[in-house]
Amino acid sequence: MQIFLHGLDGSSTVASINEYESLAAFLVNNNLNGYRLVCQGSILSEDNLSATLFENANVYLTSDLDGGKKKKKKKVYTTKKKNKHIHKKIPGLTLSLYSVDGNFHSNLGKGNVTQTRKTCPSCGPGIFMAQHWDRYYCGLCHTTIKMDA
Repeated sequence: MQIFLHGLDGSSTVASINEYESLAAFLVNNNLNGYRLVCQGSILSEDNLSATLFENANVYLTSDLDGGKKKKKKKVYTTKKKNKHIHKKIPGLTLSLYSVDGNFHSNLGKGNVTQTRKTCPSCGPGIFMAQHWDRYYCGLCHTTIKMDA
């Protein structure tokens, strides 16, 4: 009987086996000691060799797998997780970006309006920079300007 023997590296060879030959004898004749043979999803043994194999059967070689390592212990974290920044909505923020001089008359609508924050040089007018203790920062284009200390 002729079978197709598929190796571990993906190569396939044609092997012939007698109906009365034992599995151990077949493995010794083909230098396959230490391997297992699998056909149609079941591992071949002495008692099911003739029942499982048929003419032109596909038989696959398998070997023992290195495994059985212990699982790693789960880490215990001693520090608290860092909380995500939550944006705070400040009412009247746009009114704090401008200031009006003392010569303002409510019924006339006249007065000098000046900007209280620095505008971004790369973004242009209308984009204000955040003022930190040591730098100015633009949140739109990420431009940073260091202050003189």
